[in-house]
Amino acid sequence: MTGVQTCALPISSELKPFFLDHTLLVASIHTDLILACRNSDARIVDWREGKEIFESITFVESGKQKRLPVCPDALFQLDNGRKRLAFVLEADRGTTTHRTFKDKLTAYCHFLERGRQQQAYGVSWLRIVTFVLSERRAAGLSRLADEHVPSRLRKYFLFASEAYYLESGRNLLGEVFRARIGERRVSLF
Repeated sequence: MTGVQTCALPISSELKPFFLDHTLLVASIHTDLILACRNSDARIVDWREGKEIFESITFVESGKQKRLPVCPDALFQLDNGRKRLAFVLEADRGTTTHRTFKDKLTAYCHFLERGRQQQAYGVSWLRIVTFVLSERRAAGLSRLADEHVPSRLRKYFLFASEAYYLESGRNLLGEVFRARIGERRVSLF
């Protein structure tokens, strides 16, 4: 089997600036969602992080069996009284290579195509929310998704940048996400 990867980090990495900065970004997103919910009818009804949400997916590519990790930074569900929606969060500080992000896209595509979100997380569907620091990075990763995600799944991948979100004055429940660059921004609901 080729391409075996893992989500686990050695304990020694937990105290390094890179890891701490990433952890703080995830915590900041979580906090911003909590604050946004205070001024709306939406509620966070589930927020999970860590090994309990780490999965993997095995598939055949170019005649070889390949296994990739599915390790979101968080899994969360929002409920606004009319519907409950599930999301996985990918918090990207701009240090992930395009190759690594392409592997994440591939893993999520196979995960969704097989309906593994039902078994792994108990949800019938979910969207992959990638939150980055800059609009330029959001555009680059969105273009990468355009190239590597089948069109039938592309709507499940959303991108937002901290730069736009802060400059626009909107909260994370507002229209700050895009599926594709050039398309209008949408909200999580």
